[in-house]
Amino acid sequence: MKEKRTCPECGSQRNKTGEFKGYGSVFKKNSVLKSSPVDACFCLDCGTILFLRVRNIEKLT
Repeated sequence: MKEKRTCPECGSQRNKTGEFKGYGSVFKKNSVLKSSPVDACFCLDCGTILFLRVRNIEKLT
């Protein structure tokens, strides 16, 4: 996730990654025990979220 992306809203290439954890995690349907944090890439100039990615997809399959 080191590649710089262009924001579709403001055209900036200044972005950074963060994460959703806890209640922001993705949970396997019908299971509260299997979850994964979600990584997010967002624009540092306008705050637009450029993409979301499930970090540990193997936990949910």
